[in-house]
Amino acid sequence: MRIILMYSHAFELGGAEKVMSFHAKLFRELGHDVDVFFISKKGIEKYEKVYNIKVLDAVPLFPVSIPFLEISVGILTSRVLLSPLLKKYDVIVAHGYGVAWYIAGMFKNRYPQKHFIAYIHSIPRIFFLDDYLLKRWATDPMRKFLVKLRPILANVFKCMDTLALGKADVLITNSKNTARKLLKYYGLNALVIPPPIDEHKYRKLCNNDILQIYNKYTNFAGFGKILKKIISLKKQDIPIFFTSGRIAPHKGLDLLIHAIKVLSEYNNDFSLIIVGKTQKYSYDYLRTIFKSVIQNRLSDKIMYIKFVPEDILILLYNLADVYVYPVPQEDLGMGVIEAIFCGTPAIAWGDESGPSEIIINGVTGYLAKPYNPHDFAAKLLKAVDLKEKICKYHRDILEKHYVQFTHDYQRKVWRKILESYCTF
Repeated sequence: MRIILMYSHAFELGGAEKVMSFHAKLFRELGHDVDVFFISKKGIEKYEKVYNIKVLDAVPLFPVSIPFLEISVGILTSRVLLSPLLKKYDVIVAHGYGVAWYIAGMFKNRYPQKHFIAYIHSIPRIFFLDDYLLKRWATDPMRKFLVKLRPILANVFKCMDTLALGKADVLITNSKNTARKLLKYYGLNALVIPPPIDEHKYRKLCNNDILQIYNKYTNFAGFGKILKKIISLKKQDIPIFFTSGRIAPHKGLDLLIHAIKVLSEYNNDFSLIIVGKTQKYSYDYLRTIFKSVIQNRLSDKIMYIKFVPEDILILLYNLADVYVYPVPQEDLGMGVIEAIFCGTPAIAWGDESGPSEIIINGVTGYLAKPYNPHDFAAKLLKAVDLKEKICKYHRDILEKHYVQFTHDYQRKVWRKILESYCTF
């Protein structure tokens, strides 16, 4: 079959974009011709470089940060410009939400004998976030505008989304959390298939692997200095906490800094590594974070790195004693999965979101009381003791609790999905 994977944009290089790259490789392994397509051109070159995947030339649209134009122009181009492109495919797998759903729905309406799979990472946040978390999310002017018109727009989007998703052959969500929200706000049921993980990359490294990565970057001015410091901390048995991901208010880094401040009041023997790029409109937020770090005299405890290559990311997962994921109401949490596959326990909020499905309390990490920095700090120290246990029983833990993320499982389940819902 000819399959096209579609998403609105590539510029964030977040979890959805990463999952698309996994799906593209997986479907090709299953013998299908697969193309990856983004409706906006922004960020495509970087996506191709990071994931080593060729992307179809995008139809030039307005920036996706202008959702009304994205929707209207996306719908228009799906009829005028995209139709000749899409008709040669047997299956559209629409990732994300919004315009990709609308285009895929129109494709299915025009070519009813062809197939539309919706892989849903999240539903629009204006549906389910409370006022506190919505304020965190609405950092740019357009999001603020959406929040002001929330009572009206929520119904408009719900109508459009429901019409589009009603055309799909099958709805699939990345987590039970997302499936519950889809049922609650749309009245639609979905299968749950978590994203695949490359367990040959994201794994517990042996000493030779660690040494090889260390030697590769030891002469790089930035990375070399940081890696030397981390190795020194390991030799001194100083606990290392690690967090990664985009930096924006709704990602909760300030909540983590608050917890670190609490921890420092009764235990000053630790280090925190932060890896993450700051989103547009979040630079003031990052400056507030830095100011808080300085005011609370935490500068010597925290290392910030804007970006690291994938092999260093995997090395950090391995060297950390605890992976920290402070994002409130996260849909899934790829970093949590990757850390556990690398043999490191994780801490997240016990707010019945995606990480709550992944972390097994007392086995692969802990879930802290929602947005309580004191409990988060206590769980951080408690989780340090899990590192050795996870490493000792790593294979058994993965086989018992996390087989659904593995390559073999994903091959089987997606082969079954394509055979069951995409027959001709």
